[in-house]
Amino acid sequence: MLPPIRRIVWGPDGYLVPRANGLVFAGATVEDVGFRRRTTKAALRRLRSMAAALVPQLRAATTQFDWAGLRPGTPDGLPIIGPVPGIENLVAATGHYRNGILLGPLTGHVVADGVTSGDWGGVPAAFSPARFLRRRPSQ
Repeated sequence: MLPPIRRIVWGPDGYLVPRANGLVFAGATVEDVGFRRRTTKAALRRLRSMAAALVPQLRAATTQFDWAGLRPGTPDGLPIIGPVPGIENLVAATGHYRNGILLGPLTGHVVADGVTSGDWGGVPAAFSPARFLRRRPSQ
């Protein structure tokens, strides 16, 4: 079965991601619940409403499964992408928070380019893991 959409659809209340197996993933919710990995009925209702508003054909869709995960974020809200200072051959690509499913493919390409070429110029300096290095007070 082909999904009713072929590309990611983004709206003000969420996004839809088509899968090759015919499923459409709807996301995302944000609930500050610590490390609890369960969905809530209210969140699922919001996602179904958002999906139907973006693609009316999805009103008739049935939920195949639901999933809740933890989203790694950063204190400054920016992802961490690039070589980790002081640890040879360690590259970070994390901290995308709720946009990981959307930015993952682009991040993968940027990291692959950086690893194979050694040129990290395609990654904004603001994303560097070095920004979290503790600076020693002047003596």
